[in-house]
Amino acid sequence: MEKIAFKFEAEVDPVDHIDTTIAILTGQTVQVSLQLNNTIRQEKENILFQNHVADPDLYVMILCGQDSSRKILSDEATVRFYKDQLMENNAQIEINLQSYANEQQASAADSQKYNFKLKR
Repeated sequence: MEKIAFKFEAEVDPVDHIDTTIAILTGQTVQVSLQLNNTIRQEKENILFQNHVADPDLYVMILCGQDSSRKILSDEATVRFYKDQLMENNAQIEINLQSYANEQQASAADSQKYNFKLKR
């Protein structure tokens, strides 16, 4: 009886990082290389540490889409989880205070949800 051997190779994603520009709360932009296997928290802490910003838990990473959408990235997720969104054309990332990010999202959502207008 003849033996047949099969060789299986796992498909490996050749991309292990994403090079991008991130706007940080000081108003400056920095060039970074986000490692896909790191968590959002790890990348955020590294970026803030390199830019001498204390208390990284007070900040969030925000994905800004082409359509002016803003999405707070989960600290526990890996960068790979957001890979496709990060590689989109014109997608931008910023790091800002958590309270500021929540206000920005809430005001945009509330005005659309309740359809109210501000008067002077």
